[in-house]
Amino acid sequence: MYLATRRQRAHAQFGLLRFALLFLIFFVLVAIVWAFFVPCYNFLVVSTARIIFSLVESPNVTSIRAQGDSVTIYRNVEGMQATVPFSGFSRYIYFGVVPFLALFLATPGFGKARKLKLVLIGGILLFLCHVIYLVSSIELAYVFVGCRKVGPLLYRILDWTQVLLRVLWELSPILIWALLTHKIWWKPGSASERNGI
Repeated sequence: MYLATRRQRAHAQFGLLRFALLFLIFFVLVAIVWAFFVPCYNFLVVSTARIIFSLVESPNVTSIRAQGDSVTIYRNVEGMQATVPFSGFSRYIYFGVVPFLALFLATPGFGKARKLKLVLIGGILLFLCHVIYLVSSIELAYVFVGCRKVGPLLYRILDWTQVLLRVLWELSPILIWALLTHKIWWKPGSASERNGI
């Protein structure tokens, strides 16, 4: 019994080590490849965010542009004909895609079709997270720089909302991956045992 337990523990440790090693390898490979796809992804996020800005703002004061792998935000100021540069984001706003894909590629126990399906579902969720983060961070920035006036209570609530938004943005790739793959890790007698994890 004791020997069997030790063997199982050693087997699980080897499986976790294998997963960590695969994750690091895929992380480097995806980071290299991702650099070529960022402009296209950026264009899709910005195009979607532009639609949302037009729905949530009245009047629509935000003009957002994708410039290669970066985002530039302009604000229409009353009394001025031209838009004024307000803020910007670099390609690193989307860097969560890299660990997200690396985690899925390193996860054992799924067939290729199932893994592709989960990556597509997770990719859509992560895309929506990026759009929401982009729109929300700009709308919150308007409050904190004084472009939009709110009461002291709402200001404090929005201040905490900004912190929570940032934390969720940072964690979203891992949370989505964990949500979609939790059965592989926690279900007794599942693929985690077959793969030594």
